[in-house]
Amino acid sequence: MNFETFDRLHKSDPLLFSLAMEVFLDKGRVAVQESGREELTIAILQKMTVLLMEKNLQTAIHTAEAFAGMDTGTLLDYARRSGYFIGDASVN
Repeated sequence: MNFETFDRLHKSDPLLFSLAMEVFLDKGRVAVQESGREELTIAILQKMTVLLMEKNLQTAIHTAEAFAGMDTGTLLDYARRSGYFIGDASVN
């Protein structure tokens, strides 16, 4: 995989990118390469189940509602200050 593909995958769907990266880091390179699609599917689904457990789902809903109530400038300022970059991080 080249950088452009890596970057496009990360930017186009950060959630799925993170799930794939977590499975890779948990299992390791050799295990992923030797695993079948079914085994990798199970690993991804397990990660998704944990991510979307009811408590996490309710927290995500509450957080999205809180974001919606914020002034855009404040939200962007908080994102910048916390190190969470929205869009192109190379833009200053």
